[in-house]
Amino acid sequence: MSEHNLWVRIRSNIGHRGHFVRMEFNPEAGIPDVDYCIKGTEGKIELKYAAAAPVRLNTAVFTNGGLRDAQVAWIYTRVRYGGRVWILPQIGELLYLVPGKYCRQFNNMTLHQIEKASAWASDERQISAKDWHQLLAILAELQ
Repeated sequence: MSEHNLWVRIRSNIGHRGHFVRMEFNPEAGIPDVDYCIKGTEGKIELKYAAAAPVRLNTAVFTNGGLRDAQVAWIYTRVRYGGRVWILPQIGELLYLVPGKYCRQFNNMTLHQIEKASAWASDERQISAKDWHQLLAILAELQ
């Protein structure tokens, strides 16, 4: 699995419900991986992948492969001005949707802290259609 496979998973399950574009070429350092628009709501999603959670509960999940400094700066600035930015980490098979306001803390978060900060989380390997719909609703503020 990888960030690319995570993108395929997202696109396959909710990509047809809005306009989702993977930003393969970013003109500015730090711009998140995915740009989306759902029913008039626009936002960005930064994808992160970890093969498994750390064995020790107090160990940060993304000490390696987390947000780069340019990504933290871009997300922080966009959120500060009211933009919608999410961090979508996949840890093992589970997905979490972390609001961008946590970008400065993200690399140092344990699994428990990621779970606590998440606006949405999958609780099993096979995410149901209802769960995907809930994720979509949060991205589009359709609640």
